Order: sequence, then C-alpha cells, then structure tokens
Amino acid sequence: MTILLVEDNPQMGEMIRKVLRNKMVEIDLFILATNENEAVILFQHGEPDWVLMDIKLASGDGLSATRRIRRIDPEGKIIIVSQYDEPEYRESAEEAGAIGYVLKDDLSEIVNIIEHH
Repeated sequence: MTILLVEDNPQMGEMIRKVLRNKMVEIDLFILATNENEAVILFQHGEPDWVLMDIKLASGDGLSATRRIRRIDPEGKIIIVSQYDEPEYRESAEEAGAIGYVLKDDLSEIVNIIEHH
C-alpha cells in the first residue's frame, strides 16, 4: 500500500508515519507533500492507495487539494487529518470528497477507516 501524506509540520508527519507503521504492516511506501500543488502533482505521479491530507497547509489548502485530486480521480481515497473539530470543517471535507475526517489527537482512527474501505 502506498500512502501520500500531505503535512507541512515535519514532527506531525513523523508521528502519523509511526502510528501507521506500528498498526499496519502492509504499507510499502510513504510519499510526502508539504503543500497543495505538491499534493496534486505527487498524486498524479505516485498513484497512492490513500491520501492523508492536512486541512490547513502553510502553502495552499487541504480542502482545495482534495477537490483537485477528486477531479483527477473520482475514486481517490482521501482522509482529512486535522486539529480542528468544528462541524463546518467536517462538512466542507465531506463536500470536497474526503472519505473520512480524523483528529490529530486520535490518529489510530486512520487505521480504522483504511481497514474498512
């Protein structure tokens, strides 16, 4: 399994990788993007099985990147990973085409979503 991780905070990116590696043995490759445009380009070239998308990026927007990726591949599997628990963010993520919405303080939920899709 290939995961495209879109995260502009290196420490958070490493934490997400560690959680997934500890709970999922079938991950072959992590591709890292730090902004919206990198995310779209790497999605096109890397053909990841899953995208883990930070909602707020220093350069660009995770929701905009999600919409762009879903236009490229309507079946693309994207999980928003965020520190924001407000209903409007969850609704916006769903409208953009995300399969799930996970808070950064409960990263193990990523595993549950992946295993059930």
